[in-house]
Amino acid sequence: MLLEEAKSVLNKLHLSARKKFGQNFMVNEEVLHAAAEAVEVRSGEPLLEIGPGLGFLTRLLAKKTDRLIAIEKDRAFAAHLAKTFSGQPVKIIEADILKVDIGSLFAGDAGGESSSARSSNEVTNEHGRVPQAAGPANNEPIRIVGNIPYNITSPILEWLIFHRRSVKQAVLTMQWEVAERLMAKPGGKLWGSLSIFVQIYTKVSLVRKVSRQCFWPAPEVDSAIVKLEFLISPSVEIESEDHFFKIVRRAFQKRRKTILNSLLDKEGGVFSKSAVTEALKKVGIDSMRRPETLNLQEWAKLSNDMKVIFDSRGDAEAGRPIRAERTPVTRARMGLPQRQDPENQK
Repeated sequence: MLLEEAKSVLNKLHLSARKKFGQNFMVNEEVLHAAAEAVEVRSGEPLLEIGPGLGFLTRLLAKKTDRLIAIEKDRAFAAHLAKTFSGQPVKIIEADILKVDIGSLFAGDAGGESSSARSSNEVTNEHGRVPQAAGPANNEPIRIVGNIPYNITSPILEWLIFHRRSVKQAVLTMQWEVAERLMAKPGGKLWGSLSIFVQIYTKVSLVRKVSRQCFWPAPEVDSAIVKLEFLISPSVEIESEDHFFKIVRRAFQKRRKTILNSLLDKEGGVFSKSAVTEALKKVGIDSMRRPETLNLQEWAKLSNDMKVIFDSRGDAEAGRPIRAERTPVTRARMGLPQRQDPENQK
């Protein structure tokens, strides 16, 4: 049924699924209901949908809360959604999600009929009135749901972590391979900097695996619905997040080497053999272990101890102290590939 509806809507709009926007529409009712049910939102609570597309999931979400905002980058689909949900408690925003500061999306919106009726058929252009202020209304953390285009899954995860103080929960449909990395445990080949980055700030769980045949057009790989529960504070005690991810990323760039050799700098300095060996010995980590065998607690202990050592000998020994980066979260620290060209993002 949904497949035929999708084809009919696109035909009427004289459109087709655009590969450069990562448009693969979910056309399986059972999977859509699973995604909607996984979002633990109650009536009156704020909910943000990323990439609503044809609005099939949006219809289910609108029944759960009267404070739903759906952000769609494709102008034609945004216009279609605005007409489709006119008079309903849904606000459609035309924007690139990666350029939106979610903190004030619901600012000044207390929910209820007057708020939703005011914005139900509004399309807000990213060059116009996209909210850019920080902090959710009344310090209300929001929930997020979306079928994420494969080509921007990593940037969206980065974006979510950057806004983690405004987010309570995220239910995302993503490529199965990425989902496996998010849920990975220490000791396996999938455990890496992305696993650590996400698990430091969230509790990750699998809602269900999704066959590629549940999408139209069908992608080349299977997907998964993953739930991220955002933590109030990091899952382990870290003295410096910047330093922590610098250490983790450095080690996993040479993941097949021992933890000692993966951290060494041939030029010496703060990553000299003596400094790294001293830190590993102090926290009780065998220097012959590989990075993928260390758990979160061990990475935190190693990072914290190395920071103490580096703070005391960095300038004198290397002549170049470890400096903090400009933002609290960067793609490099996550160990992620560089972003796609903006024209290839949905």
